[in-house]
Amino acid sequence: MAVKNRAHETLHTLHTSNIDNVDFGEIIQSLQHQQVRNLWSDLTGWTNDILLNVVITDEYQMEVQKTAEYLDFVIFLANISITVDDAFIPEELLDTCILLHDVLLTLPGALENQKNGIAMLCEVWYQAELEQRDRLTNNTAKYLLQRSLRPDASVKDMKRVVNMKQAFTALDLEEEENQELLVQCMKNKNFLAKDKGRRFLSFLFGLNSDLIELLHSAIKDQIPHCLRSVLSYFGEIYFGAWCTAVGSLRDTLETACIQDLMYHAAHAQRRGGANSMASRLLTVLKYLHQHKQKSGLDHMLHKLYTPILWRSLKVANGLVRANAAALFVDVFPLTDTEQNKIESDELMQKQFDTLQSLLFDPYPVVRVIAVKGVCKILKDYWELTPAAVIRSHVEMLVRTLAFDSSAASVRAAVHQGFCIVLDNPLSVPMLKAVLPELKNCLFDVSEIARLAFVNLLHKVKLQKDIKYWTITPLDNLLAQLEIESSNAVSLKLVSLVISSYIPVDKSSAHQLACCLSLLQGNPGAARVFYKHAPSYMSLEHTCKYILLLGKCIISCIRKEAQRSAGNESSQDSEASVSGNMADEGSADVSCADDELSVKDTGLMSGLLETIIILWVQVESKLRSRQQLRDSLHTQFSSYLHLMNKAFEDPYISSMVMYMTSFFSASEVIVFSRGCLSKLRKLPLDASSLDYGVLLNCLHSWGKVDDVVELCMEWLKPIVQPSSQDKSISQVKKRRKAVTFDVPVSQPRPEMAVKYIQWLLLDSDCLGQLLENDRPVLMELKSFLKTAVKAVERRLQTGVTAADALLLDALTLHCKLAVLLHEPATDGKRDTAARQAGDEECNAVSAITDLLTWADEELLSVLQLPDKTLALLGEISNATPSTSDTSVLAFKLVKMLLEMCSEMIQCGIGERAFVKQVIDFMTSLIQTGVGHRLLGLAVRLLYQLAVISFHNESRAESDDNADDAGCFLGETIAMSLSRVVHAMLCMVRKHPEDVQQVTGEVKQTFLEIFLLYYRWPQSGDSTHIYTELMATVMSASVAELATHVRREQSVAAFGDLQMLPPISQLFLGILGKQQYLLRAFFAQLQACIKESGLQNIQEHCAVMLVIDVLAKVSGLPRECIREAVEQLQASLGTLADDQENSSTEEDSVKQENEIARAVTELAEKCLQSLSECS
Repeated sequence: MAVKNRAHETLHTLHTSNIDNVDFGEIIQSLQHQQVRNLWSDLTGWTNDILLNVVITDEYQMEVQKTAEYLDFVIFLANISITVDDAFIPEELLDTCILLHDVLLTLPGALENQKNGIAMLCEVWYQAELEQRDRLTNNTAKYLLQRSLRPDASVKDMKRVVNMKQAFTALDLEEEENQELLVQCMKNKNFLAKDKGRRFLSFLFGLNSDLIELLHSAIKDQIPHCLRSVLSYFGEIYFGAWCTAVGSLRDTLETACIQDLMYHAAHAQRRGGANSMASRLLTVLKYLHQHKQKSGLDHMLHKLYTPILWRSLKVANGLVRANAAALFVDVFPLTDTEQNKIESDELMQKQFDTLQSLLFDPYPVVRVIAVKGVCKILKDYWELTPAAVIRSHVEMLVRTLAFDSSAASVRAAVHQGFCIVLDNPLSVPMLKAVLPELKNCLFDVSEIARLAFVNLLHKVKLQKDIKYWTITPLDNLLAQLEIESSNAVSLKLVSLVISSYIPVDKSSAHQLACCLSLLQGNPGAARVFYKHAPSYMSLEHTCKYILLLGKCIISCIRKEAQRSAGNESSQDSEASVSGNMADEGSADVSCADDELSVKDTGLMSGLLETIIILWVQVESKLRSRQQLRDSLHTQFSSYLHLMNKAFEDPYISSMVMYMTSFFSASEVIVFSRGCLSKLRKLPLDASSLDYGVLLNCLHSWGKVDDVVELCMEWLKPIVQPSSQDKSISQVKKRRKAVTFDVPVSQPRPEMAVKYIQWLLLDSDCLGQLLENDRPVLMELKSFLKTAVKAVERRLQTGVTAADALLLDALTLHCKLAVLLHEPATDGKRDTAARQAGDEECNAVSAITDLLTWADEELLSVLQLPDKTLALLGEISNATPSTSDTSVLAFKLVKMLLEMCSEMIQCGIGERAFVKQVIDFMTSLIQTGVGHRLLGLAVRLLYQLAVISFHNESRAESDDNADDAGCFLGETIAMSLSRVVHAMLCMVRKHPEDVQQVTGEVKQTFLEIFLLYYRWPQSGDSTHIYTELMATVMSASVAELATHVRREQSVAAFGDLQMLPPISQLFLGILGKQQYLLRAFFAQLQACIKESGLQNIQEHCAVMLVIDVLAKVSGLPRECIREAVEQLQASLGTLADDQENSSTEEDSVKQENEIARAVTELAEKCLQSLSECS
């Protein structure tokens, strides 16, 4: 390219050479004006040629780097030229900038840095307010918008847009691309998160009326799913837009945006609580409500709310009234500065009247909102509200709404509202007088109401002029704490009174006096109090408090020793006790000595209970605080021996023994040596408290294997009677340890069962056993399994045996199998199993073996004639004898079925196991005593149905889902059909058991029906649901047909309670839900249409069902009329068939009488339907 003046080339060379000492600003300033014109004239031509190559010919592909370098040079030189002091801006420089601006959006992405440089050059020109700056804004503004909306855009990019916001007034807003860019700004997090960005978004509302609606739509799209903090930002944007808008733009903003939000806020869904659409829209509007002091805003709110709010507060829809009430109490008071005084007073009175009416709205949600709104208004405007109005509202809250029996949420709202009111100090004098009327709210039946009331007491506790015990006496608080079922309320109650009963800032004597007062006043509340007290105490304070109580007990022991001093032994005892007492401990508790005595077993046991409860709560924390742990152990290791000698009361002795479980066996060796011996000597009538303490100690000392060995020794004569001559030690490998001779005691298998049951029921003990002593449990499980052979001998010989113990042994075996269950992986067993003698750890395998054994050995025992079974009487109450092997068999199969039910409920078992359980259950209910297990069978089938549905859903969503839980719907439906058939047989053979069995299955059948109805209707589930309803319908018809055949008459039933038991059961269940009853009736109609009724008795049965449903159900009259007409037609067909058949005359006569009775009943039913319509 040929150019006459070569100055620009020289400058370009200097720029690309990166010479540090070149001052281009000084060079530009040194040039004369004509030289500057010539320079920019040349640069303009050169730039034009370069840009033509880039934009039009695409030759930049070969020289991208060279083009970029030149553009950088031009941009750099232009920036220098317009920013130097006394800058001379020739027209040629403006032409160059305009040229760069015009191609800004068309430059390729490879020149992004240069595009950004051009934009920055135009920004500098615009902000310096140089001539014709408006010619450099259009493309610059659009480029900056595009750049700020990129995923990797920074806050700096947003600020560049904001700094150019006045340039957007010249932007072509009719162009869709420009509109879309501005709308996207409303969704960009950088714009929403910063004050400058939100002010820019407010500014956009003032650009164009068409743009207002687009921006408003963009905000509405985000409201359902954005963060709650962003909702307030939207309110701020609307507020800023309203403040800056004028004329028609403000009118559009008010009607198209703000009033639109108000309308939707009044009519939105409330589902979702604080995250509902109504709540979200209220959050947006709340910003406007909070800035009513802005001139003109109160007039705007009154004007926009008037056509919406007052009407919405009176509509029939309770949800709309609730939304409107929430808006009303939030915007209260609605005022209008343009109104005169009379109009303002009328408006204010109208609002007070509305508040009054809302407090008694029939919809509880509205009352809750009104209560909280009134309290908020009282808090904010107490000094401005007339005293009479305040008194009226407070009395209404205290005497009426606080005892609203129809809604616990309203009662809770009253207490929450008073917490709000108490934030205004002016309210304290009045509330001090009225709050005691709420004292009985502490005993509210609703947890949320009790929790709200206790929170109110906490709020009162912060007030100087009100004491919480003047509202509710401490005795009431302790009484409720003792019986409180909610952990949250208990914690709050403890937090409320803890400073009264554990004043850590007071002396030890005062703390001890408070403790004794609590123990004497309410021991039950004291237990709950000290259980939760460590949550509000530091670990150091808790340990110090435990030591204080321990010193108090020892001080009482010393005092008793001093009182009995007079002989040498007493003096020695006193000296021994005194030597174990710390001097400071004696001083701490000296004030309480006169009130305490070792003989006061109530207080002594209370103190020991308190120590144990506190210690249990902090035991886990003490493991990481060795110093505190050692301090407690050092003190109490000596205290325990003294306590053990001083107390003779069994309960206190058991607590002293329990405390030894906090120590290692070596620290309390005197106790640990004799613990197992005590366990051996306990009487048969010992309570769980007696042996539970000893078992807990042995467990904490790691001696569970000794307990298990003892239990196996005692149980061996029962489960292995053929090998009684062998000692259990010959089978078990004992630990090598120093032992003491223990007198051999008679086996007591009953106690062994109790011990094992306690080990498996105590959660802490069981958790550690499963973690640390699995081999011991595995050995015990294998040992208990041998009870199977003992049962077989019992069934074969009929010799009297300890049937209850055999049942317990097998029950414990099954429980251990489930607890030790580890699903087999690739056919491998775990290490613990190999160490325990290669024992199976799979519960499915263990229970499967037992099911197979029960099918072979037990079911045959239950296959007895009805007369033999009748001799058994009540199986559950039967006394074992040589002839009641069926009693033992029945109890065993029942236990197995219950265990299978629990396993399936826990998700243990694959398809093969489930099918075996169903087959076993089916065989069982077909035995002579199977009807007694129908309740358990139906519950088991319900659990299977739930699991099968979940597995089906998982299989549909996951192609790789395990086939273990495949859908067993058909099998379940078939089994339910057999259960229903068994129930029909029960009515005929065992009518004395009908009432009990139907009561057991009623709720479960309802859950099954609801499960199949509510589940997403796949092809299989719909088919099974239909089959299930058909089975129920057939059973009801069959029972009623039998009833008609037996009675030989047709007598209509007045209601469901008069029906036979099975029909009464199923129609009563289905009648609870109309959609279930409609499905049943559809099957009934299908049976009539498809000629499924074979004889006159079945026709009569169907007519009886239709008649009773017409009386008591809400089925559509058209459906009932259609069914009756179809039945009449079917009766006619049946009559024609009978005329052509050869039937005995007497039989025909009876059937004709029944047919006439059915016809008459049908006509009466149709007539009653016509009269009703």
